Amino acid sequence: MSRETVIAPGIAYRWPENGAAPSSDSFLLADFALERIKGRVCDLCSGAGLAAMLLAGKKTETEFVCADADGSAIKCCLENASRAGWEGRIKAVVCDAARWRESFSPGEFRSVICNPPYFPAGSGKTSEARGRARSESSCGLTEICAAAGGLLQPGGRFFICMRASRLAGLMCAMRLAGTEPKRLRFAAHSEGKAPFLVLCEGIKGASPSLDIMPELRLFDRNGRPTEESDRIYYGKRE
Repeated sequence: MSRETVIAPGIAYRWPENGAAPSSDSFLLADFALERIKGRVCDLCSGAGLAAMLLAGKKTETEFVCADADGSAIKCCLENASRAGWEGRIKAVVCDAARWRESFSPGEFRSVICNPPYFPAGSGKTSEARGRARSESSCGLTEICAAAGGLLQPGGRFFICMRASRLAGLMCAMRLAGTEPKRLRFAAHSEGKAPFLVLCEGIKGASPSLDIMPELRLFDRNGRPTEESDRIYYGKRE
């Protein structure tokens, strides 16, 4: 069983019944990476390929490979690509990030994007049915960042989103994996609200230096979507 929604004009997206529904995070991640992804792209911990689908609609010459441990999500990913007419540009493979070498060669990609599970294993934040999509049940943030570092060519770019409260751990994991954090942006629901998400770009083998971008706000003080939010969501609220 699967569920379906429209994520962009003319683009339908299907995901497993027990999987994670489309969330703001993948929309924000895709927009954050849009102008800076290069070459062949791996969507790591892809689920049914939402981030790759959002990018493929705008990066019409780019090839994406989605990788996720959930076979039902990968099946939906392939169906999504086929219905959009992107079979040749969006491919998918069942692959646990902790065992990426079983499916890929080192340095195979110029870019990696990742909307990973947010909650540490055993945190009690997830239901059993959606635990794999939301919780680090098979591999943690350190292993995910290590996989991205291994998949990237020297100078390759890694784009990841994470709960803002886990920023310190994310920075440590990225640096340990050799993908130096170079660009950072916080996202908040509105002015005066604490950020709920952090978006980060790392470059493999780069020297230390971090550009902190202006905060992204989804709604103004009157509760209306901001212009940037409307652009990212095509004027469509979840």
